[in-house]
Amino acid sequence: MEITVKNAVADITFNYGMMFKVDKEMSTINPQTGERNNDGVGALFTKIINRSDDGLVSLIRLALPKSAKKVSEEDIVSAIGNYIEEKMDNDGLDEAEAYRSIFEEVKTEMVDSGFFKEKISTYIQNMEKALRYMEAQEDNEDKALQVAATEEIIGTMKNALS
Repeated sequence: MEITVKNAVADITFNYGMMFKVDKEMSTINPQTGERNNDGVGALFTKIINRSDDGLVSLIRLALPKSAKKVSEEDIVSAIGNYIEEKMDNDGLDEAEAYRSIFEEVKTEMVDSGFFKEKISTYIQNMEKALRYMEAQEDNEDKALQVAATEEIIGTMKNALS
């Protein structure tokens, strides 16, 4: 998948290099240690399946060549808009379909990548461990909400992988 941002091309290829960049730049931070959790691929996948524009913008920024690092967020958003228009013109899609198709394309390419699929599977396993820990905690209203939300995320991710 390629998206042109200004005069640079973001080549979104889900290989080892992209996996490394995503894990380095998009991993969550452990509040106790301040260190990154090495879960960037899982965090990105969650954003993509939830159609988070922020996830798409971050992915494109990581895919840009180093010479284009001065590209602004506004430039990337504009490029996504242009990409949507191209999909509408070339594929005969309406705006909503073209918008959804970008996320579907990214999701499919992530799942098709052995590097990313492995990381996503590990992320799901870690979420299942966290879920078991949450379920063992004392019952309260927050626990019920957290358990339900985590179960929903795990289910959505598993469905996306299959």
